[in-house]
Amino acid sequence: MHHRSCPKCGKEITYTTIKNRNTAEKKQKNCRSCVQKEVWQRPETREKWEIIAEIFKEKFKGENNPFYGKTHSKETTEKIQAKLDYSYAKTPEYKAKMSSITSGVNNPMYGKNVYDIWLDKHGREEAEARLSRLSLKRSENVTGDKNPMFGKPAPKGSGKGWGGWYKGWYFRSLKELSYVIYVIEKNGYTWENAEQKRLSIPYVDHLGHARTYRADFFINENLLIEVKPRALMKTAINIRKKEAAELFCAIKGYEYRMVDVKTIKRAELCELCQRGIVVLSDPKKLERVNGSRRNL
Repeated sequence: MHHRSCPKCGKEITYTTIKNRNTAEKKQKNCRSCVQKEVWQRPETREKWEIIAEIFKEKFKGENNPFYGKTHSKETTEKIQAKLDYSYAKTPEYKAKMSSITSGVNNPMYGKNVYDIWLDKHGREEAEARLSRLSLKRSENVTGDKNPMFGKPAPKGSGKGWGGWYKGWYFRSLKELSYVIYVIEKNGYTWENAEQKRLSIPYVDHLGHARTYRADFFINENLLIEVKPRALMKTAINIRKKEAAELFCAIKGYEYRMVDVKTIKRAELCELCQRGIVVLSDPKKLERVNGSRRNL
């Protein structure tokens, strides 16, 4: 036996004669696995096998399937299950091995998402259609009693409408104001309001209607931020917005985060209002800040 290494992956290749080994070395031939991967990456190969798959699918569809209307007997099922031994997959050694093989850049999906694959394989129109169907299916899975918030009271502080101005910027909630003070200003980030046409994100709601979503902040020209109470992040509408935003950012080369932040304390908000740094849009809210002892 004669050996040489694959010039692409380094795997050892075995030959029965030295002539075959020398010929392969001269032509710098890759191993069989690398050749197969290269062939399968060719568009013409994928197109060919997609056609073949469709032919076989139609040929053995329904009653044309030899197993149509049949099931395995109990004895056969037991034999099949007896031969299936996956205990090795539960060992720490195997898990560690598979983790090292499929982590980071070794993961076939590293830096990709299903939309990228659909876009490359089927074109933009089909990719958009598949994305819409996937979003609709995911929405159905968290609608009604499947929603973690179904039948529960709204989180404390939601829907109170604390809007106003802070240094000339209009905030729509105390969460937004808190994020600017405690995160953006504290870390010295450059930012702008994400309520802009160029940052508009199209998505499909759970009823199949086309909508537009805009996040709260655009930080350092590469990070979109949506400030949301943690208890509301898993609602159907916010899940769909997050999925659409992540896809939008992947295409644009941005990053997206849906975050929660500790709400500004009553005493601090009261002080900012008194100094004129914060101006609440509702006078009744200002009265509550100045006179109430309850939490915001």
